[in-house]
Amino acid sequence: MKLRNTYMDSEIISMFPTCLLLNHIGRDFTSDELNCIFDYKYGVRANTGNITTNNVFVLEDERLKDLKEIVDFALNDYLQQIYQPINDVKLRSTISWLNFTDKSQYHHKHIHHNSIISGCLYINAHKDSDCIVFTKRASGENWQIQSNEYNAFNSNEFSVPVGTGDLVLFPSNLIHSVPKTDHEHTRVSLAFNSFFEGDLGFTSGAMKGINFLRVQLPNQE
Repeated sequence: MKLRNTYMDSEIISMFPTCLLLNHIGRDFTSDELNCIFDYKYGVRANTGNITTNNVFVLEDERLKDLKEIVDFALNDYLQQIYQPINDVKLRSTISWLNFTDKSQYHHKHIHHNSIISGCLYINAHKDSDCIVFTKRASGENWQIQSNEYNAFNSNEFSVPVGTGDLVLFPSNLIHSVPKTDHEHTRVSLAFNSFFEGDLGFTSGAMKGINFLRVQLPNQE
């Protein structure tokens, strides 16, 4: 009897996945918001592959108040859906900056330090040509197998197409980058970091007080 005739159908279970939040702000950017954003292009510095603003608190600009509310809401949407905290601990945006990427430019592979969840809000991007690429961290495997078809388990990179108004959130220690562009438009993204505010650790029940920490973030501007 052949093994296939007796071997039951198997099931692959995905454990401990890396989670992205993908959303859209649901409206166009206002003229005040766009004027504010492009005002910042006059205060930039060279980054590895593109340019970025000197100001790292752009979401604190009063003209971007509504965008800051959207970002903070999305951060806590991620927190609630993924971590489901028992108390009212929150994620709050900390630093934020703008990236401008012209034709033939790119954004190097990197992670964000001193942050829990990071994200990008796309001010100008075209879904047919713009993307953000996430790279798998080294797992210690010292073998290589050529796959017949790539999937979420065997891929080393994952590309997410992005367009104007899209919002992408991800763990800050996840390696990400932007490949070299070949389009004529300037890709503009508003990047941000976050940190916890409130009570961390066990706040109720038999383990109450274990690893407890109260975090209160001051205004950092």
